[in-house]
Amino acid sequence: MSSIAISIYLSSNGERIRAVRRHYQSELRRNWKALLVATALICMGCLVAQGLDDKTDSHSARYVFEASMALAFVRFLRMVWLLDRMMGINDLDQSDPPPRPAPRYDPNWRQRNRTL
Repeated sequence: MSSIAISIYLSSNGERIRAVRRHYQSELRRNWKALLVATALICMGCLVAQGLDDKTDSHSARYVFEASMALAFVRFLRMVWLLDRMMGINDLDQSDPPPRPAPRYDPNWRQRNRTL
């Protein structure tokens, strides 16, 4: 899911996503890194819990596993929220009507339209 949000962020080219990149690039980079590091920590926690699981001390393995799963749940919610925000910005950019070209410059416009 994180890779989907990152690919949406990188492939979008609308005005809103450019503003997000311009103003919030360090915050977004920090969020992506935190999500990836948390995933690695969760995997390590599960491996440690598996290594600690034996007949003599099953409680420490259980606590490490439950802490890893709690962190996984919180980070998953954060990832879903971030994906939703990125998709929302992309959807707004993609649903905007295409910009119309500017009208041709006419220096005599004011003289022709004296009623204004």
